[in-house]
Amino acid sequence: MAAAYQLAWDGYDGMAFSGVIKADGTWVPCAAENTDWDAYQTWVGDKTASPPNKPDPWRAPADGGVAIKLAEGQEAVGSMLYSLPPPAPPVEAASATVASTGTTTSSTRTTTR
Repeated sequence: MAAAYQLAWDGYDGMAFSGVIKADGTWVPCAAENTDWDAYQTWVGDKTASPPNKPDPWRAPADGGVAIKLAEGQEAVGSMLYSLPPPAPPVEAASATVASTGTTTSSTRTTTR
């Protein structure tokens, strides 16, 4: 079973530094007066939990790790960059082939078939 949190890229040996990623993809930065960070600290510090609460180690989303879901207007910085979902494949542009109209034009002549 996956833990409720995963370490960010810069976390190691169970220690979070810049923040953690909730299982739902929410970024939780390590910041004073951040209620989400306070909730993480409470969760990880719960001495009554059996087995003890420990965040999962960092894994890239491509390797099964949790991908960060950015909130509207939120930008990824620092260790967040390593946990963004893989970029979407490029959308095929409209075909570069122009539908045949039976007319070709060059700089010297125009022919109609």
